[in-house]
Amino acid sequence: MFPGVTIHIIDMGARRKITGNLSSPAASTPQDDPTPSTPEEPTPEPTPEYVSSAWMLEVWDNIQNFELAATITEGITISFDDAYNYDYVGTLTGSVAGANITAEFYQAPDAGTLNSPANAVGGVGATANLDMTVSDPNSDLLDVIVYGGTVNQGDDFRVLVVPDIQKYYASGQAYLVSMFDWIVAEAGTGTPPVGMVLSEGDQTDTNAPEEWAFVQGQWNRLKGLVPWTVITGNHDKVAGLAPELKAYFPAAFFGTEAYWGDNYIHPTEGEQMDGNYQLLTLGGIDWLFMNLGDLPHAGLVEWANAAISTYPNRKVIFTTHGFLWDTGIFYPDYSAKLWEPLVKVHNNIIMLLCGHRHDQKYRHETWGTIAAVDVMMANWQNDPHGGNSWLRELTFSPKNNRVDVKSYAPYYGVYDTNGTQQFSLDVPLSTQITEIARYEGVSTGTNIVHPWTGLDAGGTYAWYVRTLDASGRATDSPIHHFVS
Repeated sequence: MFPGVTIHIIDMGARRKITGNLSSPAASTPQDDPTPSTPEEPTPEPTPEYVSSAWMLEVWDNIQNFELAATITEGITISFDDAYNYDYVGTLTGSVAGANITAEFYQAPDAGTLNSPANAVGGVGATANLDMTVSDPNSDLLDVIVYGGTVNQGDDFRVLVVPDIQKYYASGQAYLVSMFDWIVAEAGTGTPPVGMVLSEGDQTDTNAPEEWAFVQGQWNRLKGLVPWTVITGNHDKVAGLAPELKAYFPAAFFGTEAYWGDNYIHPTEGEQMDGNYQLLTLGGIDWLFMNLGDLPHAGLVEWANAAISTYPNRKVIFTTHGFLWDTGIFYPDYSAKLWEPLVKVHNNIIMLLCGHRHDQKYRHETWGTIAAVDVMMANWQNDPHGGNSWLRELTFSPKNNRVDVKSYAPYYGVYDTNGTQQFSLDVPLSTQITEIARYEGVSTGTNIVHPWTGLDAGGTYAWYVRTLDASGRATDSPIHHFVS
């Protein structure tokens, strides 16, 4: 058996076959500095980790990080799954130490092409012949799931997302005040109406009373105006608990609000605000907003699972402190606690919001037949004045099955129109969109025509197609609409 060694391969393109030499990497997976009293700086690259009597393959690309471990004997080809819950399957071939190796990954299927009915067309009739073409870059056989349903006619609404605000007390109090001035104004008379205000944690930088009093004063301005909540970041916790959060934002403060669902009860410490959820109906859609603070422990994750399972027909927006790394990859310390044990357990979590790292990133995760999840990180704490008042504005449009994402700085009154800061997402918001057909073992390049019968005259419908390959990776097409 080969001695323990780490293999590091750089792949800056799409998922594909890649080759590299057996050698040690310059760095291993990112590690976080959990010390709350130390100002956050870019994390230095840690030293490599070696695996005894095994090969470890670490692949970085422009989408995400794969770290895969496998034991290889000379001349043997083996299959392996990655350690961070992506379940990508591939083969790793080796012969003698120092030789080249080849790592081959399944690429995700191509997005299906919706040929007809044309998007936004009218007069389709009682039967819509859904014409689509599916393909796969590896020429794998595909499973094809067609989703369709009537379009929700609810009105547009907004969700505002307050990022890490820890630096404002020391670096720019006026900028945070301006952020909340704008939120208060928009909650009162803004259009579309604001339905919820969320927090991504790190209320303070050093967990000091004066910092808590400052942010408490801003958040409390929202009481009675709009539903809202807060969670912790790593700078707000002591030994894994959040006593200051409970002291400054007690459960009793929210408990009388009609939108308040519940909060976590620690077995020995009592009520904890670091796990809470809200129940709202916005845009004609029933929602559950689940919020977990920094690095939630197993008991808190179990509580969140139970709460979401209680409301399987509500769409869920899940907000937590950390989840993505600066480059947009899954952050192992955080994602290992939340992705497989929580997000992939449920079929109704459609969005995951986070902060913590110092950038703005987006990724779309689709797996098997569970709901696709749009994952967004937004944090400006390294900008001047504590963050220059930047926040995220999400506009939900149920009629169009779309979410428009914008970044806004109230202090300056400007939107950032850069493509990484302002974009639109196809999201199946209608609760009536369900599976209407399934085709298995479909060859790449196949054209499918599925008759969707029994449509109501003059009804507005939406449809899209999901393609799955042998590895379980899935890709959704855009959502199209038509009038029967």
